[in-house]
Amino acid sequence: MFEKLLEIENLYRYLKVEYSLTRTDVKIIISSVKNDSLYLLGENLETDRSLISRRVKRLLEKGFLHKRAESKGYKIILLPKSHRVLDDIRDFLRDADLEGLIAAEK
Repeated sequence: MFEKLLEIENLYRYLKVEYSLTRTDVKIIISSVKNDSLYLLGENLETDRSLISRRVKRLLEKGFLHKRAESKGYKIILLPKSHRVLDDIRDFLRDADLEGLIAAEK
């Protein structure tokens, strides 16, 4: 249990989250600054790896997140722009304790 907590703590420490708004979409990029093999979305999603993975999977299942493109270590997702979706993004980031790692692009 203690090792699992350390793994999650390290995972949070090395994540970088960026998002940008356009007229029609919200783009979120979640990337790992330490481990290129960390996948939060897509085929290799590990549902028991962390709180982040579970929340992202839940948002994908509800149709809030739509995977658009990806490269190794990065997952890029586009969402229809609406207040509800933006609130969901903020809730997701707040609940995942990632607010301090967000870099807003304008």
